[in-house]
Amino acid sequence: MLTFEAVATRRISPMEGLTTGGEEMNQDEWLSRLIATRSLPACVLEIERCDGLVDYRFIAVSPAFEAATGLESAAGRSMRELRPDHEQFWFDLYERVDATGEPTSFEHEARALDSVFRGYAFRVGAPAEHRVVVIFENLTEESRMARFGATLAHELRSPLAPLGNGLHILKMFAAGEPRMAQTLAMMERQFRLLSTLIEDLMDVGAFRSTNACARYETVNLRQVVAECVETCGAAADARRHVIEFDPDGVDMTVSGDRQRLRQVFTNLLTNSIKYTPPGGLIRIRFSRDGAMVVVEVCDDGIGMSSAELPHVFELFNQAEEHRNAPHDGLGIGLSVVRSIVQMHGGTIVAHSDGLGLGSTFTVRLPAP
Repeated sequence: MLTFEAVATRRISPMEGLTTGGEEMNQDEWLSRLIATRSLPACVLEIERCDGLVDYRFIAVSPAFEAATGLESAAGRSMRELRPDHEQFWFDLYERVDATGEPTSFEHEARALDSVFRGYAFRVGAPAEHRVVVIFENLTEESRMARFGATLAHELRSPLAPLGNGLHILKMFAAGEPRMAQTLAMMERQFRLLSTLIEDLMDVGAFRSTNACARYETVNLRQVVAECVETCGAAADARRHVIEFDPDGVDMTVSGDRQRLRQVFTNLLTNSIKYTPPGGLIRIRFSRDGAMVVVEVCDDGIGMSSAELPHVFELFNQAEEHRNAPHDGLGIGLSVVRSIVQMHGGTIVAHSDGLGLGSTFTVRLPAP
């Protein structure tokens, strides 16, 4: 099935090498199938320039387009005709794709449509035709949930500091009292868990509002992953897992925020540890693919169903088969991971052959 994730995670035009039933499709066949897809919002645009003003006309739209945008009878009409107050960002974005031929991904608010869109745009046909295909999804409901989560986290953060101080004071008086020390250790673990959940909620709100900060530097990704393995070592040992990775090999240098990248791989490792039965194997593989560095986190754990895979990075998503797992969490971590990877200009893809067959998360980041 053609899905947004299947197209948006490609680093090249989605039409390249596309096949169906073992036979290659040409561009017109591919576009016809895309526009006929009922579950995927998509459109073909024609970029227009007149007296220095850029506009775009909808040449064709998919059946899901109207529900995703609220634009009725858009085919054959221009965006400035439909929504004169539409933000300049969108006109600049599609003009740039048309002018350069470089495909691009985006996640941005469209105030005139009261929505937030995430998508992928690329040029089709001859450059003189000025046509751009846009495949997208509406993140409005997810963004509203993120804003609610960030507000909730902000309110919870205030009483958390005095609670932490109180625990610290109680520990000072608990010296020599084994039963009290044991109780306080349990309280401290739960305090750290609550702190992590609140920080994740704050991150989600920051990414959805484009307020997330990053400090870019030259980073050895292999070293970052090694630090994450060390951080997760105690949790892996407790479940008798083996974590395999090669500390040497191809150059894995990227330009990125070290702390954010640690957050990505700590989260992926934590997931593998949590959802792999005791005595499992977790492999971390490093490779280069042209201008991209690739890190794969693979486990032989409980895996995911084909129905779950397209939703694995959605905010507050929890697979039905995972909901009874201990320490399941709120379904925030992978959404944050995807946002961090995208902030670095990369992609992340999840794969599983099915329940009980393990999972692989593949992170691709551009080399500097």
